[in-house]
Amino acid sequence: MEAMDNLFKGENNIDEAELVEDAMNNAYEIITGGAKCEDLLESNADRMALPFNPFEKIDFNDIIDMLIVHYEEREWYERCAKLIRLKDDDR
Repeated sequence: MEAMDNLFKGENNIDEAELVEDAMNNAYEIITGGAKCEDLLESNADRMALPFNPFEKIDFNDIIDMLIVHYEEREWYERCAKLIRLKDDDR
């Protein structure tokens, strides 16, 4: 089990929960237009976590659904509402 923990703790000593939170927040910023992927990459040169591969075709509705579940668990309902509006606007 220690070996698995070490996979998520590199030079920056980041654990899995922090990595997931960073990935979700980065995806939220990109999807809602709060930041461009290039800007996030520039400001996070040491690591850029995303819950999807930005070089592959993705279904943004799937990503939005994943983010909604993530933010509901944290009771960040303002973010959920914004994501739902984005999804509804896309229809």
